[in-house]
Amino acid sequence: MLQAMSLFDFFFPEWAEASHLRRLADSAELTERRERFASHRQRHQRLAAKQSQHRIDTLEKELEEATLVIEALIELLEEKDLATRTDLASRVHAIDARDGVVDGRLTPEAKQPFKPNRQWEDQRE
Repeated sequence: MLQAMSLFDFFFPEWAEASHLRRLADSAELTERRERFASHRQRHQRLAAKQSQHRIDTLEKELEEATLVIEALIELLEEKDLATRTDLASRVHAIDARDGVVDGRLTPEAKQPFKPNRQWEDQRE
């Protein structure tokens, strides 16, 4: 690519050449930095995806184990005529409603609606 030559470049060609070489080096360094950054970012993304997948696999395994234990407990309760699946479903619904949010799960305390647990005296006299 041809660039217009300035008067400065004409009278001081060594400086112009040095300036041009510096720009080329800076450009090459910038390109190298961008490539390194992209490589590090891709590596980080791969590691994060691998860790996430490992966590998902672990949680799925734990859920499968918990499901197996729960099913065994339900069968034992039915075999001993202590409870039926209908009894258990009713109890699950009652427990779900206790936290004030009927959503099919136990709501963590931080997400539960605020309920004051102290009665404040009326200060009006």
